[in-house]
Amino acid sequence: MFDLPKNKIHSEKDWLNEIAKIKKEVNKKSIISNEKKAIELVKKSILIAFEKRIPDEKFGILFSGGVDSTLLAFLAKQKKLNFTCYLSVLDCDDLADPHDLERAISASKELNLDLKIKKTSLDELAKILPQVIKIINRKDPVHIGIATALWQAISEVKKDNLKYFLTGLGTEQIYAGGNKYYKTNNINKLCWEQLGKIAWQGDILRDLALEKHSGLKMLVPFFSQETILAGMQINSSLKNSPSEIVSGSISQGKNSHQKYILRKVAENLGLSKELAWRRTRPTQYGSQFDKGLEKLAKKNGFKYKKEYLDFLSL
Repeated sequence: MFDLPKNKIHSEKDWLNEIAKIKKEVNKKSIISNEKKAIELVKKSILIAFEKRIPDEKFGILFSGGVDSTLLAFLAKQKKLNFTCYLSVLDCDDLADPHDLERAISASKELNLDLKIKKTSLDELAKILPQVIKIINRKDPVHIGIATALWQAISEVKKDNLKYFLTGLGTEQIYAGGNKYYKTNNINKLCWEQLGKIAWQGDILRDLALEKHSGLKMLVPFFSQETILAGMQINSSLKNSPSEIVSGSISQGKNSHQKYILRKVAENLGLSKELAWRRTRPTQYGSQFDKGLEKLAKKNGFKYKKEYLDFLSL
């Protein structure tokens, strides 16, 4: 899609037209409820999309240790490609270690990955926030928390003189990741909604702004025509997990694992059960940058993070 060399998607209209075309194709096909068939279809789409987006030189992978970035790193490792993984977290003495730090380190050890960790202090965070606000032209805490984590990692990629970086963007919308999918009776309908204006005006514009400012090239294997077409043919029941034994314990209830079909594909491709079925935390929380925003807001006399960010944007 928008990250291809021959990219012709430059606006929201282009994006929505592309999504409409894909939806039209999906409507011509039968919805797949058989798990084995679903795994094969989604797996094939991911492998094709990944193959199309492999640079012919060393690249970076924005890495958190979650199933999305871990699968990208696993595929790159299988192909013996030249790459480095980058993790960005907040480093604050009076906070517990970021959740992403532990899982990224353990995943990198299991897969023997080259992992670089960028730790940002609270003082450093305060200094870069005005720049991040300006880059993405937003002031809401969620996007700022995510963008700050991404920006710090991208900056490390640039320092290493790499031109390309891969991200796991797109899995939330295609494979139903996030608590909002637990609150709907029609998961695929919500997926289509999330793939439209919400995706463009939210995650895509934010990450494209970071890409443009960095001068690097962002590659997004999961957000492709192949993966959307395949993922949206899958029955909603396969996007939230049934009760089963996962990582040695019985999962609690139908919705106990987000992005069920993606995790099954990851396991089918060879990722260990431990890495494929890890619980996911949103970037702003797993990296602790959201906590950093909260602490800075209070330190500067603001009750809410949004008030503090509004002040910084003046």
